[in-house]
Amino acid sequence: MCDREYFKKFTNKAVIVDDGYRDVNLTMIDGSDFQEFFEHVTDAGHWEHMQRDVFSNYPGLQPEGLIEHEGAIRTAWDYFNSGSSSKYPCLEIMFRTLLIDVGASTAPLRPLVDYLENNLGLEVKRFSSVDAASDEIKSCRLVFLDFYLSAGTAEDMLQKIERHQALLSSKVDDGSPRFVYLMSTQLPGKPILERFRKITNIREALFSPVNKDLLKSDWIKSELALRADRYPDVVKVESFLMAFEGAVESSSKSLMKDIRDLELHDLSVLDSMRLYKEQETYAEYLGWLFSEALAAKIRNSSCLQGARSSVNNIKFTPFSGLLEPRSLLFKLYSEIAFSYPEEVPGVRAIHFGDVFYQKSHARSLKKSDLSNRAALKRNKVKKWTGVQCREDESSCVSVKQDTDQVFLVISPACDLIRCASDTYQVTCVRGKVEHSAPRLADLFDQKHVFGENKHLMRVEVGSDEKYEVINWTPKDIITISFGDLRNMRSYGKKARMNELFCHEIKEEALRVLGRVGVPVDPSFSIPLGAAFNFKMTDGSLVKLVAPSSQFVSAVRLAGNKINERKIIFTQEFKSWFVSAVRDHFGQRNMLKNVAAIAGFFDQSSNVEFNLEKKQEPALLNGMGKLIYLNQYSDDQLVVDLGLYVFPWEEAVQAVAS
Repeated sequence: MCDREYFKKFTNKAVIVDDGYRDVNLTMIDGSDFQEFFEHVTDAGHWEHMQRDVFSNYPGLQPEGLIEHEGAIRTAWDYFNSGSSSKYPCLEIMFRTLLIDVGASTAPLRPLVDYLENNLGLEVKRFSSVDAASDEIKSCRLVFLDFYLSAGTAEDMLQKIERHQALLSSKVDDGSPRFVYLMSTQLPGKPILERFRKITNIREALFSPVNKDLLKSDWIKSELALRADRYPDVVKVESFLMAFEGAVESSSKSLMKDIRDLELHDLSVLDSMRLYKEQETYAEYLGWLFSEALAAKIRNSSCLQGARSSVNNIKFTPFSGLLEPRSLLFKLYSEIAFSYPEEVPGVRAIHFGDVFYQKSHARSLKKSDLSNRAALKRNKVKKWTGVQCREDESSCVSVKQDTDQVFLVISPACDLIRCASDTYQVTCVRGKVEHSAPRLADLFDQKHVFGENKHLMRVEVGSDEKYEVINWTPKDIITISFGDLRNMRSYGKKARMNELFCHEIKEEALRVLGRVGVPVDPSFSIPLGAAFNFKMTDGSLVKLVAPSSQFVSAVRLAGNKINERKIIFTQEFKSWFVSAVRDHFGQRNMLKNVAAIAGFFDQSSNVEFNLEKKQEPALLNGMGKLIYLNQYSDDQLVVDLGLYVFPWEEAVQAVAS
């Protein structure tokens, strides 16, 4: 558990920023309230104790003189907001009028301050603005920040936060990462939370939005224990990423020095001794050389040596249901797989790994040629050549090109560079765009995989983007004449595949040296909503639907095989689910099977299930079922002990309607 000594390894101080902690002055104290306070402390004989505990910096201060001593009143206000306030509840009498103004903001923070100070023994610093707290934030690992400081709209708050972007995104003075809780009695929606994170550049593992209503002792205890337990892993990851950032910076500087030292006669020697023979341009060769040199310098950087081993031992990090999951690693992977060089006017150059498509238009073929084509199709190698159409239209037929087909160039690079004849046959592997979608999430339920001769291509469409899954058929080899591929009216260029991936397709197609291993493609994730059904003893069906407008209930991950699909439930859903079941039964005895399932979600740190094809996994020891719906429908929620999950956007729309 999160005892004092263990937690102090994480931090010995916390900073709370809330506009309820504004400075108090004499005008905020009502005379009748002070008179009631005066009579209470004098009649009960509390003043001597308060002089020792509250007003120790004001020796000789008497209760009748307190109303005229602004500094002492501020001290009393600070004490009232501290974790020791329960010792003198009579202070609330004096600040009764002030609390009407700020009490709604500070009241939910009292359990938090009490736990931090009294249970964990932390020094708690309280401020009414980020400006006032900036010096303390710089040296603090744990910050609680009220979102709607000084009221205003969410947009107003984001504009104010931009002024403090450097402070909130910086490391603590000792170089360690800082954890930030964003608090509010009414949290903004996920788009605003994501914009806040983007502005402050705070990672999800170091950020948590929290409703002030949750700031109760039990929640605070478990939440802070979890953060303290995960913090060493967060430090490891941050250290590795910072080391990698340093490696990129130092390697870039080293490469820039090498580039500055490059002499023109070096290029002349290169041209006369190598490029002239290979017929490769300066731009292509130097672009390849510099990019590979930079990658090699980064991989061999001494900055990464120490950080590599520690980052391999991190634990699983729970998903937050208040933040929408991203697929950044997957997007980076797709960018490695394909590059998108712009075509310049003039004669088109063809390179190893280029991906072409035949432009969509109807063209005429001789009927006799179609029969020849059918015969050739029985072989694995086809030859596409230009076909002259006779003027006699009766002997021709119109053929519509398949725009989903693409062709990957696998001819040797040296042959393509030296090629001077339009009749040279370029060897290609045929592929097909099996599915296209504007979002990664839309590809999840398609029967497509990533790897095993399939690749995901990220395609820009104006200011937007879409994703295409290309299935390559290594056995389906065709040849297209060099002249045809250079004809921009007949063939368009989609992208250029990374040489490593292209060699894999080529080696499998030619069956010479075997497959070349490629990096593991990371899974992508989509958010889900959830609902739980159970039948009462009278046969009535109870439906508990998670409030999707407040949090994401689960995350669905896709692996690189068709059946590798995993559902992971978020911490927010587990807490809500257990509370919702208990609230429904109240004082009544809970159904045994429902209690067992709720206990499983309550006690398990990670709740996850693997979805197999045409098989719905049991929730616990054969009880209940996890059921995935492609689209939310209240009519489908009929199974007893059925835990339904469905696309999160569908859930939000259903709740809104």
